[in-house]
Amino acid sequence: MIIYILMYSDVFLPLSIMFISTTLSIYKTIDTIEDEIDYHPTTLDKYKYRKILWYFSHFTFSNSIFLLTYFTLKSIDYNINTLFVVIAPISMSININYFLILYPQRNIKLYELPYYSFVQHFMTTIIILNELKYIEYKYFYDIFKYNYFILYGISITFVNYYIRDIWTYGIINLYSHKGWKLILQFNVVSLISSVSLYLIKYNFIN
Repeated sequence: MIIYILMYSDVFLPLSIMFISTTLSIYKTIDTIEDEIDYHPTTLDKYKYRKILWYFSHFTFSNSIFLLTYFTLKSIDYNINTLFVVIAPISMSININYFLILYPQRNIKLYELPYYSFVQHFMTTIIILNELKYIEYKYFYDIFKYNYFILYGISITFVNYYIRDIWTYGIINLYSHKGWKLILQFNVVSLISSVSLYLIKYNFIN
């Protein structure tokens, strides 16, 4: 009985954490009246569909949805190993880049972050490392599958710009060298994260 509870706690605990944080972040997006970096709720973005597009254009929030999807499907015994291989290094990269680029601009202490932001930028690292023991890489080149998310991120950034006329985070301008430099930085950190997770998996966990 104890083993059964411990086994399923590895599913339902992260599932619960991701469900609460994702729900809170969606509610905050729909309900907000604050002026974000790339958000203008009193003018163009008063419509819910534009708020939803703003939400999905942020890599952090999209990643949160994918993580929630992964643990939801796992809770019903649906094997979605590949999804984890794709989003795990992205989660790590999001956390690292957040503290390198966005966090210093906010002038806020770590303990002052909202619950959903703390989970999505910090706790997901712990969740990913804990889940790693259940994941299998069929081939070494699986470490490059995170690029599916990169392609998604570039696509949603363009869609966000053409519909809302503003770049994601207010800084990822894909018509400039700076914007592509940020994408390249994100990609490099994701690659390092993917290789690191692979090495941790087969050198320290297995």
